Amino acid sequence: YVMDGSKTHTIRATRKRGVRVGEICHCYGDTRQKTMHLLGRWPCVKVEYIEIHPPGCAGWTSSKVFIEGQILSMDECEALAWRDGFRNEGFWEMMHFWCGRLPFRGQIIHWDYRRPVPDRVSP
Repeated sequence: YVMDGSKTHTIRATRKRGVRVGEICHCYGDTRQKTMHLLGRWPCVKVEYIEIHPPGCAGWTSSKVFIEGQILSMDECEALAWRDGFRNEGFWEMMHFWCGRLPFRGQIIHWDYRRPVPDRVSP
């Protein structure tokens, strides 16, 4: 989905030094596998804070997602899941992925697929 431009972001735990707008996103396929390969490099155009909470948290009956402190509607959660590459069952599939890792606090790192960064050329 990265290569067709429909996966526009990734969700990652916040690191000591977080990703910043303007940095280069190095996107890989088959991560942590022998077949891992670079898909491409694109500029980071936006970084947002995300929280994902499981059902039962604070009495909620369903999972809750917040971006920059704003709660997402179910339609927005479905759109988030789609843009993150969960295509078969959308938000439900995404929450299944996160099962056992919640609550989660981190970053949504957005890149601009239309502006690929060329490979470095040696002099």
